Amino acid sequence: MNKPLLTIAIPTYNRAPLLDLCLGRIVDQARESHEEIEVLVSNNASTDNTRDIITRYLKIYPNLRYSENYKNCGPDFNIAKCFSLARADYVWIFSDDDLLLPRAIERIAPFLKRENLGIVTLAANFYKESIDESQYPYEPLSYKLYHDPYELACEAHFWLTYITGIIANKSIATKHGIHYPAEGSFLIQLGWVFSALFSDFPSAKVETPLILGRALSVLDFKLFYVFGTSYPSVLKELSRQNVLPADAMEMLIDLVITKYFVHYVNPHYQYNHGERPLLILGKSFWNRKAFWLYLFPQFVRRALHKISSKTNLRLPSIIKSLYSRTVVHQNRPRI
Repeated sequence: MNKPLLTIAIPTYNRAPLLDLCLGRIVDQARESHEEIEVLVSNNASTDNTRDIITRYLKIYPNLRYSENYKNCGPDFNIAKCFSLARADYVWIFSDDDLLLPRAIERIAPFLKRENLGIVTLAANFYKESIDESQYPYEPLSYKLYHDPYELACEAHFWLTYITGIIANKSIATKHGIHYPAEGSFLIQLGWVFSALFSDFPSAKVETPLILGRALSVLDFKLFYVFGTSYPSVLKELSRQNVLPADAMEMLIDLVITKYFVHYVNPHYQYNHGERPLLILGKSFWNRKAFWLYLFPQFVRRALHKISSKTNLRLPSIIKSLYSRTVVHQNRPRI
């Protein structure tokens, strides 16, 4: 069999119903061009009926490969294994809870044939509970080419971590070997994403949505740990390994503060998983100007908002009261 153009690789663990939806849509779209589209599933020792789901699809799609770990080796290991096993020039790691939108493969495959790109970033629409692809009408593929990796990195910033939203050129990413971040980072894919992006090859951003992803509000992960602790740590490690230029690292860390966290520390956002955002973000970013300009004022607003909700005082009254107490304290008699 000839080398395929694209490998769609799905790391999975105990999500048989979601995997069935995900794999069904991929196989339906790839069936007509199965020699060009390799589908790969790596099962991280699931204890549900994942194996039965795969067995069914192995019978109907000739270019489906299956790998199963003897134990749960963690998500980073399984994602890296998918990339390692992929045989195609382009590798699309696809989360098992995301879906292809209709006619996605017939639009992206010709584009990949025409170009020799480092990475391709992909646009997505998002769902919570209801999955209805029909509400997304067909649009011809719209894209933008980038010869300056800094420009794409600046525009995409934290979206470069969205695993289903990146197609990477494996031959370019592995040209000088892959430098993986430490396991347990939940961001091991950044080792090949940045290697391919900061290469001598152009990259592209597809602006037409091709993915239907699960909304952040229904995902189960500690966002402050992942993006506040792990993400800057991974960026620094990749910079140390000369995968990511130091100035690009600094830019991306500032962008995650100003473009990502500024939304999640606003007074009305409800924290999950018992995380302590001020402690996490303060520890990671205390020495960065962007933290004090963008995030710390938001934490102050959250504190004032909490006091307001408990005391039924308006925020201006609280601020005036605090100011009065400060003045009294400063003017108190000294012994």
